[in-house]
Amino acid sequence: MHHKNYLLIIFFFCSFGLHAQNEKYEILFIENKFDEIIELADSNITTGSKLSQDYFWKATALNKTGNYNQAVNIIETALKLFPNDSIIKEFLVNLYFDNGMYIKAKPLINRLLCNDSANFNLISKKIIIFEFNNKYNDAISLLEKQILRDTTNTFLMLHLADNYYKIDSIDNALFYYEKVFKQNPNNIKIAYKIAKIYLKVDTKMALPVCDSIIKKDSLNLAFIKIKAYALKKLDRNKKALKLFENLNSLGDSSFSTLKYIGILRYKTNDFHNAKTIMQSALAIDSSDVDLTYFYGCTLASDTSYYKLVKGKTLKVIKCALAADSIYKNRQEACYYIKKSIDLLAPPSTLSIIYAQLGGVYKELKQYKNAINYYKLAYKNNPKSLNLLFFIASIYEINLYDKKTALKKYQQFVSKANDIRFQSYYFDLANHRIKHLKEDLFFTGDLK
Repeated sequence: MHHKNYLLIIFFFCSFGLHAQNEKYEILFIENKFDEIIELADSNITTGSKLSQDYFWKATALNKTGNYNQAVNIIETALKLFPNDSIIKEFLVNLYFDNGMYIKAKPLINRLLCNDSANFNLISKKIIIFEFNNKYNDAISLLEKQILRDTTNTFLMLHLADNYYKIDSIDNALFYYEKVFKQNPNNIKIAYKIAKIYLKVDTKMALPVCDSIIKKDSLNLAFIKIKAYALKKLDRNKKALKLFENLNSLGDSSFSTLKYIGILRYKTNDFHNAKTIMQSALAIDSSDVDLTYFYGCTLASDTSYYKLVKGKTLKVIKCALAADSIYKNRQEACYYIKKSIDLLAPPSTLSIIYAQLGGVYKELKQYKNAINYYKLAYKNNPKSLNLLFFIASIYEINLYDKKTALKKYQQFVSKANDIRFQSYYFDLANHRIKHLKEDLFFTGDLK
């Protein structure tokens, strides 16, 4: 930030007027002859100069050539010689600030503001120091006072937005970000902040913000990615997949992009290709819960493979996997779905995972395992009463245990009645209860 002292330098031009020596400094500065500025200043200081401008110009040249600490030392010396020189004081504030010396800058800023309370250079630095120290409410208080004087000031609006965002006052943050963006629709940094906030709090609203930038810059990966995430959150899976694949074709082979291509291919029933790209993502990070779970689901669902056949032209055809390969896939699916349980275990998520395992084990004809996982799924989400129906149906259809099936169907219907739960399975369960009672009555097993 060592290039931001030009306004103060211009102010020096005006302050020193047409003094011949100062004009020489100005010319050398404009010509970027910083070594000559230092030589001239040293010559004047050595011969007993009593002008603060010599110290100022030497410090300016040192600062411009990367000798920041020397520049600070020169102006600190000048301040001792010229203790009432407000320009030297403010220049020292700038040097302190640009060199990250906030501890030294802060008291000097406060003293100068006592005599010059409207000095924007000083106010802006005080705001940034508040932010650096995580004093967001103090920054907001000062910013709100200043914006009453200048309602269109971009710096004030941006910092208000940033600080409101830091304290989770999202509506206020959006208000100021959008004001800035309205003033300058080409400000990509602000558009990005707005889009990311909307992605979290109002996903649909992220789409037009992204589109406004993509329309001007069709290869902007950052906004393509946010739009892809938004579409994924809105369950517009095919459109989201297209964007993630576009990102990949543009060179984005990051974990998140590969992961979501795989998951979205699974959700659009492209199981074989989903499996292939998920394997690439797992090679990068095998500890991601979503990826691990959906990879297991993909293995359980993938019943095909592809091969090239010769004809007039080579083409790819889809073929059915052999039964033993499907069985092997499903066994491996159980491993990955179980692994996802170890990686993350909130009850609602566990219920989904356990239910998926129950379904896979049912396909494997391991009915006791299927029942156990359906029970675990129900335990973690008692509102999902359909799980009780699935358990009952396994007892009836797969284990031929009509007595247990009847009890489980009755349990499902009873709980459904208690909370007025209605589903397709409710009517079907009542139908099965009636027939099971009849069957058990005629065999003498109904008590």
